[in-house]
Amino acid sequence: MLKEADELIKSISHESDRGCILVVAALVENVLEDYIKAKLILGQKKDDELFDGGNAPLGNLSAKIDMAFRLGLIQAHEKYQLHLLRKIRNDCAHDAGNQTFSTDSVQSRMQEIVDLSKDGWDSFAQILAWRQGASYALNQGKSEFISVVGWRVVFEFKFLTLYAYLREQVALTERLYHRHE
Repeated sequence: MLKEADELIKSISHESDRGCILVVAALVENVLEDYIKAKLILGQKKDDELFDGGNAPLGNLSAKIDMAFRLGLIQAHEKYQLHLLRKIRNDCAHDAGNQTFSTDSVQSRMQEIVDLSKDGWDSFAQILAWRQGASYALNQGKSEFISVVGWRVVFEFKFLTLYAYLREQVALTERLYHRHE
């Protein structure tokens, strides 16, 4: 899982902050769709009316997040974090060029994401510190640690490890097939 996240982080390293956010959000949206589809009986058509088309009930990230939660595929804190990712993505999509990890609105939402990670923050921060060579900052509190590693690194690691985890879950899910009678 961490290896896949590492490869993805390397692949988006050349992206601007805005590009990074948009690419990561698209990856997460695609894997959520794959995970939901893995739990549903396959549609009869190539285009799935639940996901494809202008009026598709699961045609947007918000609906996919809510459905994944209602199916028990993600936990409540992940649901809220993914909705914050969606809001960050929407800000970037509608404000071309002005949204970065230095922007107050992005930092505010990222802080909410970190705060929602309180139960897993210590292990998350330890792995991230080890990977970034910033172990010395762990004892200085969350804010200092984040100022050392940067919001982009926290964002990439948080959502790309979640993406890799969800990809694993998709691979492990036993597909449902329509039974012909």
